Amino acid sequence: MKRMVLVSLLVWVGLYAAGSEVGMVSYVEGEVVLLREDREPLPVDFGMEVREYDLIRTGDDGYVVVDFLEEGGISGSVEIRPGSVFQVVREEEEKTTAMELFAGQVFLKVKRLAGTDEVVVRTEGAAMGVRGTEFEVITSAGGDLLVVCTEGRVACRTGEGETAFAEPGKAVERRVGERLRTVLFRLAEAEDLKRNWLTERMEAFRANAPRVFSLYARLYRERKGAFDEAYRDLLRRQEVVNEWIRRYKQGRLSEGGPEALRERKELAGVMLRLRKELFLFSRVYYRLVELVSYYHEGVGHGRLDTGEGIGSFVAQVEKEARELASRLQYVRFVMFLFEQRGRSLLGESLLFED
Repeated sequence: MKRMVLVSLLVWVGLYAAGSEVGMVSYVEGEVVLLREDREPLPVDFGMEVREYDLIRTGDDGYVVVDFLEEGGISGSVEIRPGSVFQVVREEEEKTTAMELFAGQVFLKVKRLAGTDEVVVRTEGAAMGVRGTEFEVITSAGGDLLVVCTEGRVACRTGEGETAFAEPGKAVERRVGERLRTVLFRLAEAEDLKRNWLTERMEAFRANAPRVFSLYARLYRERKGAFDEAYRDLLRRQEVVNEWIRRYKQGRLSEGGPEALRERKELAGVMLRLRKELFLFSRVYYRLVELVSYYHEGVGHGRLDTGEGIGSFVAQVEKEARELASRLQYVRFVMFLFEQRGRSLLGESLLFED
């Protein structure tokens, strides 16, 4: 059975300021919404602040540019292209700012770096380490990956220790279940490379849709089970979470004194596991949202490798979608509260491990 391999794009940079803001919207067009806290989706507009654990979702005509806060040691921006799902999270115990690309594509510009902490752009396939560069990360409907660097150099590393370098004139590709490989191109033809790659991978997906659906059906059921278990564990601490929400909405999240130390001891393990399962399941869930849309366009009719009809599986996903989307948003809000409470009371994340 083919395995999905975690992709991380590593950029050495200082952590953002202690506040929750990680950037600001400098340009937007088309349908772009932001999911924050426990609110309804917010239309994204010019000048809107982007906070950690905000989920940005672009429609088929949506496009948004987020400028990073220079206080964090990086002068640059991320362009989130149409049909993408994206968020930013600070992981202070690992000295990392993580950019999660759940679907679609982003173009990252890093103009100035400071400090020795990491910025990680995660998707499926490899780990790319860069220092002062411009590069684009593109994912296909089937989970394939293309990294195109137009300035500087990007080190692409897999979990198995394989390494390849993306640089001007040499892209790096990883298809699901395969090794990294380099793709040579003329710099003036970079746009043609990206466009042709997306077209070719879409054709491959259409030709092998039952196999792609089979892979994600297995991942969906495996990771949903793990996420549900972690979510139930969170609900056993509902009284504490409700108190965080009450204080947050009253502007009193930083109150509590010694309570924060007790929460750190009692809840850190629960929250670490929950965050892990949140990210793992989100990658599958938002990819499936994309696949389901193609199913309704006539792609993927047939059977899974288990013999189950793809239509039956799609019906299950759609039946569970509203509740799962609500749970994912709630967990992101709880993670945001947990992190902010730790920073305000302890000067560090409550997830910090001694």
